[in-house]
Amino acid sequence: MARLPDPMMSPTRPVRILIADDDPVVRELLTEMVEELGHQAVAVPDGIAALASIAAQPPDLVLSDVSMPGLNGFELCRRLKADPARRLIPVILITGIGDEFKIQGVEAGADDFFAKPFSLGDLRVRIRVGLRMKAFTDELESAEAVLCALGKSIEAKDPYTEGHCERLADYGVTLGRALGLGQEELQALRLGGYLHDLGKVNVPEAILLKAGPLTPEERRIMERHPQVGEEICRPLRSLQAVLAIIRHHHERLDGSGYPDGLRGDAVPLTARVLQVVDVFDALTTDRPYRRAMPQEAALEALENESRLGWWDPRVVRAFGEAMAGTRPPTPAGRGAARILVIEDDPTNLEVFAALLENEGCQILTAGSAELGLQLAAAERPDVILMDVLLPGMTGYEAARRLKADPATAAIPIVALTAQAMRGEEGRAKAAGCDAYLMKPVDAQAFRETLRRFLPPREGPKDRPV
Repeated sequence: MARLPDPMMSPTRPVRILIADDDPVVRELLTEMVEELGHQAVAVPDGIAALASIAAQPPDLVLSDVSMPGLNGFELCRRLKADPARRLIPVILITGIGDEFKIQGVEAGADDFFAKPFSLGDLRVRIRVGLRMKAFTDELESAEAVLCALGKSIEAKDPYTEGHCERLADYGVTLGRALGLGQEELQALRLGGYLHDLGKVNVPEAILLKAGPLTPEERRIMERHPQVGEEICRPLRSLQAVLAIIRHHHERLDGSGYPDGLRGDAVPLTARVLQVVDVFDALTTDRPYRRAMPQEAALEALENESRLGWWDPRVVRAFGEAMAGTRPPTPAGRGAARILVIEDDPTNLEVFAALLENEGCQILTAGSAELGLQLAAAERPDVILMDVLLPGMTGYEAARRLKADPATAAIPIVALTAQAMRGEEGRAKAAGCDAYLMKPVDAQAFRETLRRFLPPREGPKDRPV
């Protein structure tokens, strides 16, 4: 049996352990113990500060007290395990409130428990075990990353499909949430966005990039790609939930799809989700033979095809509602600055809308980072105002993606945070944010910050073509 890498001996970087405890004496004790083990310790006083630290730089392991003011250890763990990008970070809860609370910890997703008062020797062992498991899951994630990169390399062969994988991952997760799917299914949809066409690695480029209609033999080769993709991913146990998406994303509910000709509910729900977002993305992007459709026309086309029996009407309807779940742009004068506000709290949205309308701005809003990324790419706003603690993907992660994309890298981002903790400005800058504001916002500070980034208002605004 292959020996797992020992994280205690990592030559690349120090192991980073986050300590969350409102007792300064315990924080100091745990910090000293972690540093004696040769690891980097980051200590914070509560759950909110822990979430901010994790968003800025994910740790390898979390040691958290249960009873903390504001956000307790159970809720911290629950939020961490609900985030697909962070759910594999081991969490050890340290509690002095009795064994009966272990059930609550298990439900929150904790990986281990430790009672106060604790033995430092025993805790060292628990940390070592947690880090070994993290090393193992990192290896699995590396294998997934290689396959996702392969999927993107297939996409890159066709300039008309640039960004297709990322868009499908974001659309799929957004639609999955609208349908009330669980975290495992949402993670499968995220990975399915990257891996659904992996089997095209077996399709010759002459067929893959052919501008005209395929011959019957060429079509037979092309229609093998879902099965080939499934065969490539099947050996990885961590991808079992994705296999149905890969194999069945070209099925149709009336049985006219491929490779298995499934009908109705025999088509897995996650595959039905990816079918819809895949068709939508194809309709709303340019192709050699046609221009991209407007969003409304693409949604209407999906509804018409669902009436023909191709797609699940409930899924199509939910997607239309999810895509319409952004606040419509507010009317503004010619040449008005266009501001995208990414914020999940309706009350805060109304506050920002009022402030921006007073500045004569046109406002677009999104309630999640995923929808915000889509709007930013499509609308190219002048400024983005983004909450840090968003459901699912955090504001800091979204900022990193926006700054890594040449199409949106130049858009100024103002982070919105309610966390008055030292180092928050540094975390915002490290994520690529150009400024940050504390919530509740001061109206004067808001105006001054916004005006730093607003372009001149005279004349019509050039729009990207």
